[in-house]
Amino acid sequence: MYYGKMENKKKHFRIPEVLTPEEQEKFLKTFNKKAKTVLRNYAMCGLMLDAGLRCGEVLNLKVNDVDFQTGKIHVKQGKGNKDRIVWLNEEALDVLREWREKTRERTTIHHLTRKTYKPSLC
Repeated sequence: MYYGKMENKKKHFRIPEVLTPEEQEKFLKTFNKKAKTVLRNYAMCGLMLDAGLRCGEVLNLKVNDVDFQTGKIHVKQGKGNKDRIVWLNEEALDVLREWREKTRERTTIHHLTRKTYKPSLC
């Protein structure tokens, strides 16, 4: 019995291109230091680079998902709706700690002096 020419239905997966450490450092130095959101943006990009988080995973990340003592991050409902655990290095944790403290401070002050307070990170 002849079925004709069969095609290979395998999908070809490409290995993603990654930035070298020098390229990562150069990229992270490009943030506008005068922008109010510089620390938040730096922290988010650092998470993507250091921990391999996807953009959607970073956006869905909650403070309770990060263990600041051990550097463990619990990524919930990531790609394929799967949970996973990733680890951060100390430098990335320091940036997250700084951002968390500035956010707490800014939120508290903003609510107390709403009309006169203009938040500035730099």
